[in-house]
Amino acid sequence: MHTRRVDRRAVQELLHRSGAGQAAIKLVLSEKNVTNYELTASARDGKKTVVSYNATTFYDRDRKLQGVFAAARDVTERKRFEAGAPETNVELESAKSAAEKANSRNQISFLA
Repeated sequence: MHTRRVDRRAVQELLHRSGAGQAAIKLVLSEKNVTNYELTASARDGKKTVVSYNATTFYDRDRKLQGVFAAARDVTERKRFEAGAPETNVELESAKSAAEKANSRNQISFLA
């Protein structure tokens, strides 16, 4: 699996300026933990990057909130692959069906 490092400043910008980013922050503060929360970042040039955001809160000994530890992973390529997967599956099923029909015709001819 290819991993690309996501720029920390880009993620911070995403979280602070977008509605989805604000929702992610609120969610981790209320739930204490967020796993695989997807956000789409838009660069100034219009390029879109889908990131999977994971975060957890951390506390001191007195249970006072000290902050949030977060990580984001670029999942843009995975999302593109998933979007094309249903179409590919239909093509594979069609090819499989055609091969099975051809195979059954050949078996019948051979047996006859």
